[in-house]
Amino acid sequence: MRTFFLSLLVVIAVLLLPAAGPAGVEYRSYEAPGGSTVHVVSTPWPRADAALRIGLAEGFRHYEQRETVSSIASHHERMSGERVLAAINGSFFGDGSSITGPLASDGELIVLPNPQGGQEVFAILADETPVLFDWIRTAGVELTAGGQTHTVDRFNQVRQPDTLAVYTDRYAPRTGNVDAGVELPVTGLSGPVAAGRRVTGTAGRARQTRGEGSAAIPGGGLVFAAREARTAALDGIEPGMPVEARVRLTPLQFHGVDLMIAGMGSLLRGGEVQHDRWDYQREFLGPQPRSAVAFNGERLFFVAVDGRGAGGSPGMTLGELAEFLRDELGAVEALNLDGGASSTLLAEGRRVNRPAGFGMERPVANALLLVERPQMDLPFTEDFAGGRSGPWRDLFTPGEVEETAGRMAMTVRDPAGGTDAASIRFMQPADYRVEALVHFPEAPEQGFERIGLFARDDGRGAFVHPELGGAALAITWDTDDGRLRAGSIKDGEMLDSLPEPRFFRERGWHQLAIECEGGRVRYYLNGELILQDNAQGRAYGGAGIGHREYLPDPAQSHGARVAEFRIVPLSARAGE
Repeated sequence: MRTFFLSLLVVIAVLLLPAAGPAGVEYRSYEAPGGSTVHVVSTPWPRADAALRIGLAEGFRHYEQRETVSSIASHHERMSGERVLAAINGSFFGDGSSITGPLASDGELIVLPNPQGGQEVFAILADETPVLFDWIRTAGVELTAGGQTHTVDRFNQVRQPDTLAVYTDRYAPRTGNVDAGVELPVTGLSGPVAAGRRVTGTAGRARQTRGEGSAAIPGGGLVFAAREARTAALDGIEPGMPVEARVRLTPLQFHGVDLMIAGMGSLLRGGEVQHDRWDYQREFLGPQPRSAVAFNGERLFFVAVDGRGAGGSPGMTLGELAEFLRDELGAVEALNLDGGASSTLLAEGRRVNRPAGFGMERPVANALLLVERPQMDLPFTEDFAGGRSGPWRDLFTPGEVEETAGRMAMTVRDPAGGTDAASIRFMQPADYRVEALVHFPEAPEQGFERIGLFARDDGRGAFVHPELGGAALAITWDTDDGRLRAGSIKDGEMLDSLPEPRFFRERGWHQLAIECEGGRVRYYLNGELILQDNAQGRAYGGAGIGHREYLPDPAQSHGARVAEFRIVPLSARAGE
């Protein structure tokens, strides 16, 4: 009688994670109709004190290594210092270098989407929004050196005949290339390779590969590797020469994407079961152990289903899993991850499901991790005396530091024109004052430049860029007529909240400042309060400097030049 009753109703066992972890992270075990056991970790999303990461075998994308989810989580904790709260197995994979891509973690690209798109991808955008996409694609990968730009054919993939490939230090310790070709190491990258961002480094000495062993990938660097006709792209690049790399994705909203992982078989879209998405994998439609990631407007879910008789659980079909996610969890979007013997779910350091391989974890290619987010330590100060020392995130081009009008300053500009920005990103709520000395240059003969300081940025760091969107609070100045604006940036557009137009025509160094305190924001020029306004619901986010040019020739722009940048908690400032 008890067994019959359990087969009709969903019985829930709940384990709240210890109070030491972020509040609201829960593990639950469900016995579903049909006798399958379903394990669920859920958390409110988005949240300031937790983040998602991709965990990799031994910390690398690895063309030859697999690890269990437990081992991947342990490696991540040791290498990053981030505590893993939950973990689930991730990508489908095959032999050798095969991983169903793409992959990105903490903004860094690891495996790229197909140029044609068509992959089903779970992603976290820069503003913490979770999305499912199946039409994201790689628009291009470029190498620039010696004034020449070349198209890169392969990114963190095995080099093929007549190709130019690039390997970042997340690929593996070495490139793995032993066929005839040329490999060029690049050291001292300005930052990790991210969507849309130009990263710069310094060329090392090129070497021939003729079967004697592959090149080591330098930490904080990368390696360009070419075969046959494509070796010409590396000709003339001498040691010490600056090298630039850039990856572009489409659609544009994936610029600055924080995380990506591919699955196979969307389960839910907009709350609708996606039966038509499973035709190409009918061999997987029967009851199986399953893994999935799902979400709605309030919570994020890691889900693992026991199967193949483990603990008496038969497993679920894709349709049964989709209906469970919708009806029992309230999920509206869900993606099927690698299943079968790979299905593994960890909650607070312990495995909670029963893997199908005799209860033993199967080594897998990677894992999706829920981690305790490192908190940004304030105050943050940057005087640029020794270059950039802070964790700056550049929108497109790394800001160069040089002396400007008697001060060491960082220049923010995109040589290709349009918008650029440099920001200090943090997502936890904070009341703070951000201030900086900003150089107001002479007016150009035609057009103008817009320079600004922004706060409580949504993570995109996009400043005024309608194509990328983004939101922040900002104070800006135009170089032609000295027009000041103060207010919010919404969908990449600057909205002026000053009661009437205001102009300031003095050139040289001036202090801009923004104070964010709860739902209020105050904007300052040289210590003068020019506007007190509503914070437009922006409760958290980092701060930075932005620039946009409106010039006939972008090469003539001065850029935004900033010195003595500070972010100070208002409580700390009150005690100064």
